[in-house]
Parts: sequence; structure tokens; C-alpha cells
Amino acid sequence: VQPGAVLGHRQNQLAFAFGIPRFQREESIRFRTQLEGLEASPGPWTSEDVREFAALPRGRYRLVVWAQDHLGHVSEPVAFPFEIKAAPWRTPLAYLLYAAAAAAALLGLHRLRVRILKDQNRVMAQRIHEHTARLRQNKAELEELNAQLLQLNQAKNTFLGIAAHDLKSPLSALALEGELLAMGGLTEAEVAQRGAQIQEAASRMSQLVSKLLDVHAIESQRMDLDLAPVDLAEVVHDLRLSYEGMARAKAIRIELEVPGEGLPAIADPMHLREILENLVSNAIKFTPPGPPERHLWIRARREAARAILEVQDQGPGFTEEDKRQAFESFARLSARPTGGEDSTGLGLSIVKRLVEAMGGTILLVSEAGEGATFRIELPLPQS
Repeated sequence: VQPGAVLGHRQNQLAFAFGIPRFQREESIRFRTQLEGLEASPGPWTSEDVREFAALPRGRYRLVVWAQDHLGHVSEPVAFPFEIKAAPWRTPLAYLLYAAAAAAALLGLHRLRVRILKDQNRVMAQRIHEHTARLRQNKAELEELNAQLLQLNQAKNTFLGIAAHDLKSPLSALALEGELLAMGGLTEAEVAQRGAQIQEAASRMSQLVSKLLDVHAIESQRMDLDLAPVDLAEVVHDLRLSYEGMARAKAIRIELEVPGEGLPAIADPMHLREILENLVSNAIKFTPPGPPERHLWIRARREAARAILEVQDQGPGFTEEDKRQAFESFARLSARPTGGEDSTGLGLSIVKRLVEAMGGTILLVSEAGEGATFRIELPLPQS
């Protein structure tokens, strides 16, 4: 190796041999050395003419050697400079790369953490959104339930007020007729007359209570329906027989328009009769008496996949306000019965609920002063 040599990092185990060109009393020659860059001062004098170094670290070095002969003469020092390079992974560039890799790793970890936090925030935001939506829905449901409770409470108050009002008159009549009978001194004809009036008052009370019970049963979904095929033509014919006398008393003619071969529909026979009785009795109640003779039409026909029932009168008709509340319970409409008949305001409400409970629909078509038509659609039997 030449002085000034640059050695690789694996060439860090070195041995230096040295001597002087003198051949007298060579055994008396002494050497001392100093490896500058590693040792702070020269070592002791020794007869060893070899100096070994193991695992020298990277750096610049200079091996300085002094010689002494048997007379004690010391030679001028001889220096041998050399350099040991650092391992590639311990160079400044390597450290720079390490730093860059560490920075990249930290940046990657930071980005990963940011992404994880974003994902967690997204999930949290979604959960908050879902919980907020549920809370809003629950709030809306509570508000709706509260509104329904208020409406039910108002309906209850209305019910109690109307029931008390409508029951007051027949109860007063019962009390008055009872007092007259208790006083005695009445003829047989007068007793019979008082009895008939008591019977009429009791019948009015019974009808009112029956309708109230119907409304309660429908609204509480406790009404049992026996749905089966019913011949609408037969029901309509029977209905006319029942109401001809009442209609004739007010000069009203009941006209039927029904198919001769019959018309089956799915309905509860008893409640279908109740529906038509409400509509027909209302039509007679609110139609002014003749002359001239007036007409009441009852129609039954098939349209597409539905059976149609219509009750049309020549009464006062319905105003726009009347039509908006016609099917509400205890509705007080502008038209009043024309023959002093009773009206509870429950009939049309019961009709609508019964029709819908049987899978049908009901529609009111009317103009003020032009009469009214109630159209009922019912399902047909499956063929």
C-alpha cells in the first residue's frame, strides 16, 4: 500500500512492518510509534518492528515511526498517511437518505393517521347524522302523537258536549211525559199518546247511543266485518220498500237503476244496509217536501273491476265548506232537515269509515242548490 492510500471500510485491519538499514547490533534497535488520528501521543520504545491495528474506524490517519540504535541515536520520524473510508451505509449521503426515509415514513404515518382520523370522523359524522335523523323523526312522531292526543281530547269534549245536548231533549221529553202520566186523570187516548211520545224519545236516544257506539267501535278497530258476496240489486230493492213510506210523506219518488241480472260485490251485508240507510234517510231528511214531486235515485252498476253504488237527491246540496267536513264526526253542516227530523252529525262519518273498512271508497259530488250524489265503490268477487 502506498502512502496516502485510501482503503475501503473492510480494509480496516492493518499491519505495518518497519526497520532501519543498519546491520550492526540489530537486536539493540528500538522503535516507538504513534497513530495520529487515534493516539494522542507516541507509545513506548520497543523492539517490535510490526504494529497491527484491528477494526480501525473510518477517518484519516498518519502512522509516525521513530527508531533508536544501540548508541541512543534517534532517527527522524517517518510518517505513513492513509485513510479508511466509511461504510456506504455510514456516509453523509447514506445518513441523508436515512433522514429522507425517516421523514417519508413519518409523513406516511402522519397521512395514515390523518386518513384514519378522517375515516373515524366520517363514521362519527354519519352516526351523528343518523342519530339526529332518528331524534328528528322521534320528535316529529311525538309532535304528531301530541297533535292526535289534542285532537282526540277535543273530539272527546265535542262528543260529550254534543251527546249531552242531543240527549237532553229526549230526556226532558221523557221526564215531562212521565210527570204527566204520574199526575193521572188522562184518558186512554191521552195515555196512548204520551206512551207513543215516550217511545219516540227513547228511540231517538237509542239511535244516538247506537251511532256513538258504532263510531267508537270503528275508531278502536274492534268492529267485526263479515265480508262476503252480496247482491247489490237485491239490497237496493229491499231498501226502497223500507223507505217508500217516508219518502212518499214528503212527495219524493225513489227511482232505481239496477241491472236485472243482479250485481255481486264484496261487503258486510248488515253494515252495507246501514251505509245505504244512512245515505237514503239523509237524502229524504234534507230534500224539501213537494209539490212538485221530487226524485231520489239509487243506482247500482259495474265499472271495470269495481261495483258502483250511487245515491242522488234533489236536496239543497253541499257548499265547499260543507264538503270539506262532510265526513267528520259531529259535523254541523249548513243544510238542516226539512221535516223536523233529528240529525246527530255522525251518519256520514260512520258511512265513510264502514265503506273504507270493507275495502271501498266513497266520493261526494255536489254543488250548493243542485242536490248531492254519493258514489260508493266496492270490490267485486274474485272470478
